[in-house]
Amino acid sequence: MPDVTVGHVIGRFLDKYDSPIRGEVRFSRVIASTQGAPAFRAPITRQDVALVDGKVTATLALGVYDVAFSFVRASHPSFRIEVTSAHTTDAPLDLVVEAPIEEKPGEVFIVNERVWREATEAAARSVRAATDAGLAAADARAYQASAWNARNEASTAAQLATGARDSVRADADRASQAAAEVAAIAGELHDATFRISLHPTNPGLAVVDFADFLRDPVIPFAIRIPLGGAA
Repeated sequence: MPDVTVGHVIGRFLDKYDSPIRGEVRFSRVIASTQGAPAFRAPITRQDVALVDGKVTATLALGVYDVAFSFVRASHPSFRIEVTSAHTTDAPLDLVVEAPIEEKPGEVFIVNERVWREATEAAARSVRAATDAGLAAADARAYQASAWNARNEASTAAQLATGARDSVRADADRASQAAAEVAAIAGELHDATFRISLHPTNPGLAVVDFADFLRDPVIPFAIRIPLGGAA
């Protein structure tokens, strides 16, 4: 069975540049307790734990401790913790959780290993997100340029379509005019044929009448009578 007379403490110490702090942590027990018995004041018992790569790991007898810090070129105010049997190796007391929230310029940071790792991963994700955002911005600029080109091409196509439409309209107008002219010519030929038919027995008069029609198509229809006799 696990030893319920001790508890476990961890912590990680970094400076403002995220570099591991060097030094040690002093745990001074001021109140001792035993499982199932009331707490009692005990003689001061100190335990100094050196930092390894900015980390501290300590196994302490159950009780209340004053925690003091002795760092190289750094400092942090002391505070008090209570170590209980609930602080197992799987769920140790974390100094970053217990430390008072007092952030001051130049003060050392106490960072939980899990929090530090998550913060590092979050920073990496932020860098990746910024990179992705930069790539997305570049893609957006490329898409914008493509859109501008497409718009210009569409404008050119619209101008060509307008020109083609106007050309078709002009061709249609010319075709309509030509059709009218053909219809007029057909009418004239019909009138000429009618004039010729008025002289079935005298082709010479028909030719004369047709020649008059060509000179002046508005001359009324008439049966021409030769001079000196009846037709």
